[in-house]
Amino acid sequence: CIHASALNFLSTGNANVQIEGPASYRSLERAETSPSRMILRDLTGRVPTVTVALGAGCLWHMEFALRRLPGVVRTVAGYAGGSTASPTYQQVCAGNTGHAETVLVEFDPAILDPKKLFGCFLALHNPTRVRAHGKCAVGCGQYRSCIFLPSFGGPGVEEAARGALCDCQAQLDNRELSTELRILDGDWFW
Repeated sequence: CIHASALNFLSTGNANVQIEGPASYRSLERAETSPSRMILRDLTGRVPTVTVALGAGCLWHMEFALRRLPGVVRTVAGYAGGSTASPTYQQVCAGNTGHAETVLVEFDPAILDPKKLFGCFLALHNPTRVRAHGKCAVGCGQYRSCIFLPSFGGPGVEEAARGALCDCQAQLDNRELSTELRILDGDWFW
């Protein structure tokens, strides 16, 4: 049974012991080794996916949250939006490359609607603040709010991003969004 790979069998040896929380599920840390997860990984390589890069300050929190959304196939922490090819962390921190810390998100649009992905991204940070270590202009600093889409992206992805930004703006009581949306060509993620 494929569902058995998701179970975490516990034996307390004592009928009076109660287990807190959902004890029937494996933790996410051990889920990578489940047989059903390996089968799904093999299958996801055969379905069309869409790739975007999302930035919202420090990339580690954003990657941790986004990789858990149903339909996300892969996440990679890195840099996008700048002019320097293959920048180092030190170059990005110096502020001369134009790159933002971003998370590359590859997802299956049949499972995760792009507009929901962008809505979740906007809900995970404050898209009205430019978080750029003292820089106050939209589009600058490594910790800025940004959505980068490749020019070869899937159908409807740009419209979904713009729709999510409009929906977010409508909920903000006239506060302006600082989230940058750009379409990038060539080598765009490092």
